[in-house]
Amino acid sequence: MNKDRPTGSVFQYAAMASQWIIVLVTTVYFGKWLDEKWAFKKAFLIWLLPLLSLAGLMLKLIRDTSKK
Repeated sequence: MNKDRPTGSVFQYAAMASQWIIVLVTTVYFGKWLDEKWAFKKAFLIWLLPLLSLAGLMLKLIRDTSKK
């Protein structure tokens, strides 16, 4: 067994990837729904919400993987 890696690191990153996928799919769907509901001329929220969530997820990734 490799002592450099914790045993749960693979599962930690798999869970993080799953979280990213769920958040992005949810924000795209919610952005599309809001764009249709508020009748924007151009798709605005379908782009804005996932970009904001990506920024938040990147900050969370940096905090989770930085050395403490």
